[in-house]
Amino acid sequence: MLTRILAPILCALLAVASACDQQSDPVVVAPVLNAASSWYEIVRQDPDPAVVTDAEARARMTATKLPWKVRDRMTGIVMLLCPPGEFTMGSPASEAGREANEAQHSVTITKAFYLSETEVTQESWQKVVGENPSEFQLANNPVEQVSWNDCQSFCLSSGLRLASESEWEYACRAGTTGAYAGDLASMAWFRDNSGGSTHPVKQRKLNAWGLYDMHGNVWEWCEDGYAESASSTQQASTGIVGTRVLRGGGWYDGASGCRTADRARAPGGTNHHVGFRVARTAS
Repeated sequence: MLTRILAPILCALLAVASACDQQSDPVVVAPVLNAASSWYEIVRQDPDPAVVTDAEARARMTATKLPWKVRDRMTGIVMLLCPPGEFTMGSPASEAGREANEAQHSVTITKAFYLSETEVTQESWQKVVGENPSEFQLANNPVEQVSWNDCQSFCLSSGLRLASESEWEYACRAGTTGAYAGDLASMAWFRDNSGGSTHPVKQRKLNAWGLYDMHGNVWEWCEDGYAESASSTQQASTGIVGTRVLRGGGWYDGASGCRTADRARAPGGTNHHVGFRVARTAS
């Protein structure tokens, strides 16, 4: 009797066990590295409120869902996020030292991009290129005596690029509208305080987005060819053949030459007051 009662139960249990044996093991999906983010490691995900004090700017950075501060894996260069937005490029007619090529116009930055926290240092340059052309040789000083083509070679070898002129001014302003992104004397190495040479990066006050030395120290190459009217888009201008745009002023310039809107042109050669910083499109 007991055998007749248990037999059906045992058969049912065996059937369930057999069915379970025939099921596939759970599929485990390995995490896939996002190709867009494989070039960097995250230094800080969210913008630091002590640095980016404007809540609206922090919100625009956070809305991109991109990390605020990253380190380029190949070069070790630290880069900061610049979010999409709009700004007025150029200077008003009333600005002291204004030049005729600084006509004001509205520019929309449609794509987030990263810009190096500092000018490219001699240490970073030497890591990629293997030699140091600078006149003022100190590892943490900005590299100088580099041509526009030299900078292109550096960028191509490391997957980076130069900022367009509109990206450069947008990042320099960091939401400001005046002649400078803050107090020039505390932000820049220029004629009044440089002592006739470049200085290590990150010694002066940063701007509202965390970028150092946007004013002074060395002029910075942009991607653009020079044109009398700056580009009205995020893209670089082709400009006049054989000329390139420089921004930011340098250690030998007076205050006027370090203004946010000041635009210089050069044939692309080397000089001991010319360096660069790097950019990268975020996506």
